[in-house]
Amino acid sequence: MGKSRKNQVIEEDAFSVSIGDLMAGILSVFILVLCYYAMEYNKATAQYTSGKAIRAEFIETIATDYKKATGFELEIKADEGLVILPENLLFERSSYEIKDERGKKALRQLTDIIWDKLKNPQYAAIIDTVFIEGHTDSAPYTNGVFDNWKLSAFRAIGTWDEMRAHNKELNKAKNNRGESLFSVSGYADTRKTDKVDDKGVHDDGADRRINIRFTVTPPEKK
Repeated sequence: MGKSRKNQVIEEDAFSVSIGDLMAGILSVFILVLCYYAMEYNKATAQYTSGKAIRAEFIETIATDYKKATGFELEIKADEGLVILPENLLFERSSYEIKDERGKKALRQLTDIIWDKLKNPQYAAIIDTVFIEGHTDSAPYTNGVFDNWKLSAFRAIGTWDEMRAHNKELNKAKNNRGESLFSVSGYADTRKTDKVDDKGVHDDGADRRINIRFTVTPPEKK
């Protein structure tokens, strides 16, 4: 009777040890997996942050070279990857056709500089997409079925058409995933600027613009 009781205690202790070892093992695996994903997250964050820093440098060199070539300063937002072209450089009010040779020349010069920079492997590696974005102000515009949405989209397309007519290589440009590098989009008045005029009133003129936006290649998924 006593021997049987002793064996039962030993078996219970062995079972408890086995469960304890199993739980410790599961916890160890969980910690290892958690550490792995934390390391990958930190790596991806560092990669993306580095890409944004290189993009800012890329935008600044475009502005610098443009000023050297033309004497004019580009409006840029380097941290956001933006080159901003005001309406009065390219279009008449309510028109989507580039208005004159001055606007075409400015766009061609900018196209040459952008393309030259994109041939630099350091920059090409981190640029995922170049968006040609059309924007309008909030003043209603209606011409039959035409409205601000179509106006902004047609302006973006008109800008892109002029760029690729000047440099046909742009049509074949690809990002690191083999996708087309350039794209167009129209936003109507949905993405206004925060600029104000001398009277402190929102500057509608600043809303009417073409943005050339350079996005950063996202971190690789594993």
